[in-house]
Formats: sequence, C-alpha cells, structure tokens
Amino acid sequence: MIKSHLIDKIRTTLIQSKYSRVLFDLLLLIWVVWILYPLLNTGLMSDDVYNSQISGKILTEGSTLWYKIREESVGWAVGAGRIYPLNYIYLYVFYYFDPNVFLVKSIALSIICIDVLLFSKIIRTLTRNQKGG
Repeated sequence: MIKSHLIDKIRTTLIQSKYSRVLFDLLLLIWVVWILYPLLNTGLMSDDVYNSQISGKILTEGSTLWYKIREESVGWAVGAGRIYPLNYIYLYVFYYFDPNVFLVKSIALSIICIDVLLFSKIIRTLTRNQKGG
C-alpha cells in the first residue's frame, strides 16, 4: 500500500511539474544514448569506409578536394537523380582533414539524439499534448 502510494505521488508530481517536458526529454535522451552507446565502439561501415579514404584517392588521382566534391555531386545528380547540395562538402572536408572513427560515430549519435527530440516536438505539436509525446 505504501509502495503504491509513493509511486502515485511521484507520478502526479512529475506530471504536474512545470519541468515535466524537460524531464521527459532528458530521460528520452538518456535512454537513446544508453541504447545506442555500442554504436561508438563499431568501426566504419558501407560508404563511410570509402569516404574515409578520400584523401588518398585525391592524392592518387592528382586532383583537388573541391574537384572531387564537384565530381561526386554531379555524378549523383546526373546518374541517380539525387541532389545533395551540402552532403559531399560536409563528408569530404570532414574525412579529408580528420577521419577519426570515434568522432564520426559521436556525430552520428548526436544527430540521432537531435532527431529524437525533434520527433518528440512534432508529436507534441500534432497531438497538442505538451505533457507527453
């Protein structure tokens, strides 16, 4: 009986608090980082492996970083119809100067956390429920 009363008291206090949304977002971020923490211990996969070798490819071809960025952007636009205006600038400049795997994975985890918070905000806005979401 005491345990149930304590849980009910905590629940009502958190829901009625003016900081409930901040607390919910904080707990959501802690949960996301806890679940995705193993991401930081993985290596490069898929096209990240290719992108991390861009400085060597530029040296081998005798081209410049900006030429390679332009070549990739035009290649994707013409070949696949995909327009990535800033994608290759970010990727190639980042990998050209510092291809640190932990930094790449940390940025990915940070972007995921931002996406989760934005999705939570969208759900709150669409449902007009500021306490949940």
